[in-house]
Amino acid sequence: MKLRIITHNIMHLRGIPELVSNEKSAEKDSLNYSSFRLDIIRTLANFYYSLKPQIICKKRDEKMRKLRQEVWEANLALSENKLIIETTGNVSGFDKDKGLVIIKPSGVKYEDLKIEDMVVADLEGKIVEGNLKLSVDPPHHLYLYQNMPGIGGVIHTHSSYVTIFAMLGKAIPVYNTTQADIFGTEIPCTPYVDNNSNHIGKAILRNYKKGCPAILLTKHGVFTFDETTTKALRAAIMLEYVAMTTKGALELGAVLDLKLPSFPKEEVEKWYARHHGGGYGR
Repeated sequence: MKLRIITHNIMHLRGIPELVSNEKSAEKDSLNYSSFRLDIIRTLANFYYSLKPQIICKKRDEKMRKLRQEVWEANLALSENKLIIETTGNVSGFDKDKGLVIIKPSGVKYEDLKIEDMVVADLEGKIVEGNLKLSVDPPHHLYLYQNMPGIGGVIHTHSSYVTIFAMLGKAIPVYNTTQADIFGTEIPCTPYVDNNSNHIGKAILRNYKKGCPAILLTKHGVFTFDETTTKALRAAIMLEYVAMTTKGALELGAVLDLKLPSFPKEEVEKWYARHHGGGYGR
């Protein structure tokens, strides 16, 4: 329809050859007119399709720009929410269309981190953009992107309260509505593995619970993952709060000689379904 409108306007600007009264001339001019219209339509169509790849590339570049911004801001949020110390921990985001991952570089203090410091790598860990080096963590991020369809953001931290449970190799049971809302289950904990090769990634895949965007690593810390970097960040922030309140309740219960009962499964399912199904919001 757009091509017809453009063609119509072009013909009015250029003028259409007058038809002569002679029937043969009129027939000839009619054929010329039809041919002229087809030429215009072909020209415009070719022009449009020549621009289409550029339009697609521009949209993809804009998507990467926004992802870089999101990953940078999420890294800064780790520091703002006291989920990291010094240069530990990192955030990454995944562009599925390009098969590229944007991640924090190694050894850069969060207060010095600039958006242009973000490193772009492919799923094999080859740097395609950036002047700084990758840390030891990207292989675990890349393994999760390769093996967990649907995730677009991964975060790794050694946040204080969560790491206390990880040091004990203990999953965090559901004791309150906050954990039921966001995670819908206990926070699982993997057995101890070192950080060589894909050991961490494989341990996560073996032990994570479907629908739960977080998992502890014994003697280590925590990974969160979700559809976007922003959602993975929310999981990391809320999990630290859950770990803090759980630790406090367990300690107070011990002092008062009170057993802390876990949340009934049916209640956990109810709160989780409502939170994720649009029943209410915060």
